[in-house]
Amino acid sequence: MGIYGNTAVEVVKNYSDGQDLHIEWSNQVSKFTSSKSSIEKSCPKCTFLGLCEEGLVVGIPKRKYLDLGNKNKNHAIMLYRIFKKKSELSSCELHKLYVIERGASLTNNGQADILVSLYKENLLNE
Repeated sequence: MGIYGNTAVEVVKNYSDGQDLHIEWSNQVSKFTSSKSSIEKSCPKCTFLGLCEEGLVVGIPKRKYLDLGNKNKNHAIMLYRIFKKKSELSSCELHKLYVIERGASLTNNGQADILVSLYKENLLNE
């Protein structure tokens, strides 16, 4: 697991009802890196929140966490759909397949790592 996969897993494991996931993400990511740019990077956080918003993360309520039309939520949903069909993929393989299916490049900002890490810890809903 990478920084953002570990962060996602820890946010879920430490979640308590009503907690602000934005704040919990910041608290957890800072345990895995001291890099300010990595801590502040929005792509992985929004990917995780997009999965939560869709009710795809075990123990996290389905509700609004992001602004409408967030592109990382869209990436998260498409990555999830691909991964459900091919859950044996590594995060790197999942990212590559996503780029191929999407037909356009996507900077790897840990989006696939989040999905694979949550899956390995049995934290993704079916």
